[in-house]
Amino acid sequence: MMHLRHFIRRICLLLFSFLLFQLTGNQTSFADEIKIGAGMISASSILNPIKASFEKATGMQLIILTYGSKAAMKDLDKNTIDAAMGAHTVDELVDLLKKDSYEIPDAALFHQTTVEEQKDCIIILSKENPVSKLNKEHVKGLFSGKIENWKELGGADRQVIVVWGKLLEASNNHFVSVMLDNEQITGSVLEVVTIDDVKQTVASLPEAIAYIPASLIDSTIKRPEAPVSKTKAINIITKGNPSARMQQLIDYIKGDGQKYIKK
Repeated sequence: MMHLRHFIRRICLLLFSFLLFQLTGNQTSFADEIKIGAGMISASSILNPIKASFEKATGMQLIILTYGSKAAMKDLDKNTIDAAMGAHTVDELVDLLKKDSYEIPDAALFHQTTVEEQKDCIIILSKENPVSKLNKEHVKGLFSGKIENWKELGGADRQVIVVWGKLLEASNNHFVSVMLDNEQITGSVLEVVTIDDVKQTVASLPEAIAYIPASLIDSTIKRPEAPVSKTKAINIITKGNPSARMQQLIDYIKGDGQKYIKK
């Protein structure tokens, strides 16, 4: 009987040790963390691709909050994150927040570092769409709603659906300015959240059209022959000069991280 109780006790200890390892043994321990609020393009093309390698190289945890640079700027002002990242400048974000009745008293407190220059932005279609060539007037007509059906361009008899990433505010404004010559976007867009949502929606809808950074194209969607626009430069904004931790991230993005960033 004593042997049986001893055996059961050993089994229980082994089981407890195993469960403890499952709860803690597989977790990476980080000495420090960086919390950064970002726009969709910044997160998809820069932060997410470098996250694992940056954490391994520095021992710091990179926490990425993908909710747009305008919301990130507000959190940075409240000191709840370490930095905001996106295609807006400090002055642009201050103006945008002011329109939302949020006042930043002193924009001079914020420091802006450009970490990525302009990138190509391309038009994407469903692979089921037979249209393979678009000029700038076609693009303007499709995104403004003046061209309502693909048959007007030699395609199938389908109503045009413009897919629009609602958190790509800086990129959207820039696209409208450069590609549409400030012509108003159609009022009946299909609004989605992330760039992955944009791609998945276009891939699944033969009548859809959208734009994305060229670096994020993949085999699920089609790139027609069409004009190419540029994204705005990507900035990291900090309150005051970048901390030592933030400077490590900036240096990594500009240096070793380049091999992971989607071009």
